[in-house]
Amino acid sequence: MKKLTTSVIALSLAMIITCFCIAPTSVAKADETVTLPPTINILLLYDDSYEFFFSHLSVNRELLEKRLQELGKLAELPYLNKFGIHLNFTIGDYSSYLGDEYALQCPIGNGLRDYQDYFIQPTANGGNSGTLGWIYNGQCTCTPITETGNDCNYPDATPGHHNNVIALREPARLFALQESNNFDLCAVISAQSLCYSWCGDHRYCGGMSYYKGTGFVINGTYSIGSSCSGSVRPYYPSNLLSDVTLFLHEFGHSADLFDNMCTPNQPCIMSGGFDSVVSANDIWCDYCLSRFTVDHLIAGN
Repeated sequence: MKKLTTSVIALSLAMIITCFCIAPTSVAKADETVTLPPTINILLLYDDSYEFFFSHLSVNRELLEKRLQELGKLAELPYLNKFGIHLNFTIGDYSSYLGDEYALQCPIGNGLRDYQDYFIQPTANGGNSGTLGWIYNGQCTCTPITETGNDCNYPDATPGHHNNVIALREPARLFALQESNNFDLCAVISAQSLCYSWCGDHRYCGGMSYYKGTGFVINGTYSIGSSCSGSVRPYYPSNLLSDVTLFLHEFGHSADLFDNMCTPNQPCIMSGGFDSVVSANDIWCDYCLSRFTVDHLIAGN
């Protein structure tokens, strides 16, 4: 009996030791769905006129793209703070994504491009030896469509170059609609004077969007004069803040917001209420908030 008892005790101890030596079996957790924050993927393109203009202000391409990334960070803040929406920016040059620029159709010397050197010497063949470049806030002076041989028109039914804002906006808007890329919206920033025809009138604008659309264009040279004093170059802060304001305003149209239909006595980005403001958590009045929608832009929708 003693021998049997001893055997039982030895067996029990062996089992206990074995239990301690074997690692506990892990229990698989149920699959957890990670909810990512809503994101709008934005392609922000600068055209050749914009790059040329800033190159003459000591801003090379690297600095130019850095400035536009900072524009994107400032533009994202109210969307992130108010709605938790991320704006994910990709910066690039126009031609790399959308091909040849429409404005290049305009002949040299017709208001958009010309020889920019202060001292231009005629060449033997009657040309110029200056550097070809864009005219600051240039405006095309092409002849009307009724005259033979003019192809500087967009669309064909409008005279001259009096729809260049449409010509910049539409390729961007259509590009963002393509399923072959990952962009939800495409914006263009230009140094050209933006204009359009409306009921036969020639009008200028700082930018143009499309209600609940996927593309817009802004002029990126406002307030540049007040930014040109020594210590702030090549940053040009007043111009950068102007660009942010224009971007947010035109982006507001993409969110189905109208111009100047805001709640009285409430500052709003759609009526100039945040011009020159560095940053704000909420830039919309009550009426605009009641209309605001970006569901059609959020990645994955």
